[in-house]
Parts: sequence; C-alpha cells; structure tokens
Amino acid sequence: MAESAMQPGEADDIEKEFPMATAISDTRRAQATTRTISVQVTATTPAARNAVNFTLALPGTHGSPGPYRAGQFITLTIPTASGAPLYRSYSLCGDGSADAPWQITVKRTAGGRVSNYLIDRIRPGMALQCSQPQGSFTMTQRPHPGVPFVFVAGGSGITPVYAMLRALARIAPEERPRVTLHYAYHGPEDAIFGRELAALDPQRTWLTQRHYMTTQGQRLSPARIVAAMAAEAAQAQWYVCGPAALRHDLEATASNQGIPTTHLHAEIFASPSARRANRPAHVGKAARIRLADSGAVLVTRPGETLLETLERGGYRPDFSCRAGACATCRLKVLSGRVCASGENNALTPDERARGYVLSCVAEPEGDLTLATAGRRVAAPWAGSTGGARRPTTAARLAARRGLRAGVAAATIGLFAGMWGLTHTSSATASAVNSSGSSSNGSSSSSSSSGSDDSSNSSSATDNGSSSSSNSGNSGSIFTAPSLGGSNSSTGTS
Repeated sequence: MAESAMQPGEADDIEKEFPMATAISDTRRAQATTRTISVQVTATTPAARNAVNFTLALPGTHGSPGPYRAGQFITLTIPTASGAPLYRSYSLCGDGSADAPWQITVKRTAGGRVSNYLIDRIRPGMALQCSQPQGSFTMTQRPHPGVPFVFVAGGSGITPVYAMLRALARIAPEERPRVTLHYAYHGPEDAIFGRELAALDPQRTWLTQRHYMTTQGQRLSPARIVAAMAAEAAQAQWYVCGPAALRHDLEATASNQGIPTTHLHAEIFASPSARRANRPAHVGKAARIRLADSGAVLVTRPGETLLETLERGGYRPDFSCRAGACATCRLKVLSGRVCASGENNALTPDERARGYVLSCVAEPEGDLTLATAGRRVAAPWAGSTGGARRPTTAARLAARRGLRAGVAAATIGLFAGMWGLTHTSSATASAVNSSGSSSNGSSSSSSSSGSDDSSNSSSATDNGSSSSSNSGNSGSIFTAPSLGGSNSSTGTS
C-alpha cells in the first residue's frame, strides 16, 4: 500500500531508537503483547523494480509463523522515536501452505515512511512485529471446474492475486477451473512476479494472462473484459485488487451486465494521502468527539482519523489492519457524520445502518458522539485534550530509559538466538542468507527486476473481439493492444 511522505529525520529516529529493527512497541501500547507476534526475516529477494520480497518465519526457525488463507494480509507495526507506531498492511504472497514461511512484497514509494525503511534497512536475521493474517479477500468457495475465475490486478494489487493463483495451481487438473488474469502495470520492469506468473502454467493449459503496460499505451478496460467473457461473465467469480478507480469501474460494468454482487470480490490499495485528497473540503478540520458512556470529550487534529484521536487521548480501541479492510476497529456513532473515503465495504449494510463506522479510516465531518471507545488505559499522548496533563520530563526520561533497556535486552536475545542458529547448522544459515532461494516451492525469484519476458515474447495479440475463456481449458499469455489514453488501473502501490 502506498504511504504518506516521511518527515525529515524520521528514518534516523526509527533506527536510533530501535537499532536492531526488533519493532518492539512503545510500552504505552498495552495491546502489542496480545495483538502482534514476532516474525524473523530469513530472506530478501527482488520482485520487480523497486519491489522486494521478504520471507518471514517463526523466530529461530524456517517454519511458518502460523496458518493463513491465500489472499490474506498482515499488518506490520513499526515503532518511531515519537512513541506513535506506524502501521502498514502487506498481502501474503504464498499459496496458504501451513508449513511454509510467509512472504510479503514491499513496493518502494517515493517518500514512503515505511516502505523505504523496510527495503533499505531490514536484513535477514532481523525481527519484526506484525498482526496475525487477516482479511476476507480470499477464494470464498472451493473452485469448481465449471466456474471460471477472473482476476483483475493493478500495480501491487497483484500480490494477493498471485497468492490465489498459486493456490489454484496446486489443485488437481481435473478439478481446476479455467482462469484468466488481467494485470496492469507501468512498464516491463514493474511487473511484480513477472517471471513467476509465466512459470505458473508453463504449458498454458489453464491460465490465460493479459498484461497491460502504461508505457506502451495499453489500457485495462473493465467494460472490454466483461464483454469478452460474454455469457460466462455472470457465472464467473471475479476478484479485483488495485486502486479504487479500478474497483468502481468494474463494479459499475458488472452491475450493468447482470453479474451478481456475490460474485464480485475486491480489495483496495490506497494511500492515506490519496484518501485525504478525495475527501470533502469541510472534512479534515478540528472537531469535538464526545464519548457517551463516560462523558469525556476529545478534540481531533486536522487530518486525524477517529482511531488516531482516541489513541492520542489514551484509549486503545480494537484495531487490526488500519486500512478499512477488516472491520475490527468499528465504532458506533450516535450523532454526527464521518467521511470514510467511500471505502467501508468491510461493514455489512446492517452495521452501516446501525451507525457503525471504521474508525481507522473515518474522519469526522464535524462534532460527533460515539457510544464508547472503551476504558482509557494509558496517559494521553503529548498534545491531547480533555484536561490531560503532559507527563513530566522525569517521567518521560524514565519511560525512555525503561524502553531502551527493554530494547537492549531484546537485542541481546536476538543476537544470542542468531548465534545459535548460525553455529548449529551452517547449511541452514547458508539457506537463510541465499537471496535466490524460494521458500514456498515456487519458481525462482526474478533477479532481473521482474521484467515480464513472457508477455513480451508472446506471438498472440488481443484484438478485443474474442474471449480468452472461450478456448476450452487452455491458457496463454498476451500483451494488450495499444488503446491510447491513460491506464486507470496502475494506481499507487
């Protein structure tokens, strides 16, 4: 997911406060011990230009940190010297095998506060804090050979899609559905998993791929995709991941063509800055938040979400993804209105009708009242309102000394664990540090910046007049024709 710009010196602050990148949460965040787990980076490999794969394992092992379903994501917790952690969600790219380590792909974003930190500073052997796998963007039913699957991805939206394609590749041929992938990206070197996608179906028996590159004037058109499916469009299961515009275009087209809403599955990759750029003019100003159960009143800062305001005030409401995708952070609004950037599909229609909002993406449009934010469990952070007193200098210094002592202890423990890991099995250590290995049994990771040789070498072209899904259960790889105009589906990544 894209990120907001890094503040001057923030990367240095993170590194100074946490030199081993152990990502231990601030001691004020009591939920860290129960809502996050530790994972160890065992390998980093290139995925495309400015994109890196991170392999994550249970600390001290090369095994899976836990089970998950193909298409789910995890949320990393990155501490900062200011005491307010940063959170970023990344899709798991594996096929869901229970015994394999996790894999995530991080795309560098210009000025990205977390992506640049992870790519530039995190190395094998270091540990990170993350959530358990979550998210509902998964295959909701067991694939049936008679039901086509259509995947539409823009930019780094390919990451959960690739995971589901890998899961489909494991199904017995006689049980596997016919699958079509439509993938849009900037240029050949920006194709995340370009070579791996080509290797999924080397005989091209079940997977048809159509690639769209902005630099070559190619445009992914949801209307053309749906039209090409003809009568099968309403039968197919549709999965779309990318920027909001891609999802909205496909949903509008699907509605016009009679595709059931239950057949549409979507996940949006959008940056906080992009969400805020699209909000109404009256949103983003200071507002008063009253908590009905306690009578407490908090004042928001411009641009803050409800969750950020509550956390700054010392409350710790439940949260998980912090991206509007899982509904863990839902809170009930008794009066007032919020702007949620239009992306609140993690809530059911009934929940929305009852006043629930996603506090991690909702910004108040004015003063409002919440039913509750739970019990205040910590002193308000600096600058919060409601009569809170800022901690004294001595208290802050004591907290910082305690925090640094905890970090030092964790660092020593990590060094000790890594020493044992590297000295008890030289073969294992060699495998951990190998940048070309693939832990999930997939094809070898691209070492040429992820260029999509397969789509460039194909002799077939897509003239838009026939459906790739009408050729039986065969698959192939195409590059799209030059249609002119901008590619609305490459989005942020």
